Amino acid sequence: MLFITANRLGDAVLSTGILSALIERYPGLRVTVACGALPAPLFEACPAVTEIIQLVKSPYAGHWRRLWRHVVPTHWDIVIDLRQSAVSRLILTRKRFIWKKHRLRVHKVTELAAVAGLLPLPSPRLWHSPGNLAQAETLVPRDRPILALAPGANSVGKKWPAERYATAASLILGDDGILAGGKVLLLGDARDGGEAAAIADTLGPARAINLTGKLDIALTAACLTRADFYIGNDSGVTHIAAAAGVPTLALFGPGVAWKYRPWGEHAAYLSRADDPARDFDLCRNGDDQAAVDLMRRLTIEDVVAGAEALWQKVNHEPQRPDHPDRRA
Repeated sequence: MLFITANRLGDAVLSTGILSALIERYPGLRVTVACGALPAPLFEACPAVTEIIQLVKSPYAGHWRRLWRHVVPTHWDIVIDLRQSAVSRLILTRKRFIWKKHRLRVHKVTELAAVAGLLPLPSPRLWHSPGNLAQAETLVPRDRPILALAPGANSVGKKWPAERYATAASLILGDDGILAGGKVLLLGDARDGGEAAAIADTLGPARAINLTGKLDIALTAACLTRADFYIGNDSGVTHIAAAAGVPTLALFGPGVAWKYRPWGEHAAYLSRADDPARDFDLCRNGDDQAAVDLMRRLTIEDVVAGAEALWQKVNHEPQRPDHPDRRA
């Protein structure tokens, strides 16, 4: 199977459910994944994946031409194309499934599952190498409860203020908090270093594990299996946390929460959006100030209360021991 998925981290994570479902449907399936460089490590530990082709964008659609030259000699059994590229139409295959944009107001997971007619809806999932899990065990000791935070995002307009993250974390880890006596695990890439450092400085070295900018995406995912709770912005790391089975609270402002909220019964989101039915991302329209204002409408009290509500929900529901990532 040729599986063409996203360059963007969040979209790639949401597509992993399709891949997992088809691997289960067709035992012995050998998969070639074509995706962006950032999400590529997420697929390395999948036992069915035999090759990963990184799509590094180049002028005049050069990345698509390179992909076509690489895959055209093979007669494929299945092609899944979530990018609606010409490549999937110009190669031989027995079954061809191509994503098409539509106007239905459904979550991205539902939209992607419809490409191959998959029911029940396949939840995103992660695969971890033994080496990454062992390294995560060293990096994130479980001597105390772990609150994971990812204060970064692709756009400044999607970032909840770092000082509010620090205060909310202090309350959650405080004597009366849901993770009393715990530590904060800070995650993200190098661009998020300023926000992470501000939070770590406020909490102090005894209460903060700052791994921001130090891990690739696969190791980030492994470290998240060590967390008891996660709070983050509308970002790819938030989708990884939800896929890892961590109780996940996402903070939305300018994004489209009804389509891109973290997936799963153990996930929730908060938003003070101007229009909950809005179907476009304000940041993509270049309206960063409106986006910043929306994020600032979320108060510390909102976030702490949202975390407490999700914690109570998750801990009053029966455990789901069949989740592969939480078992790991």
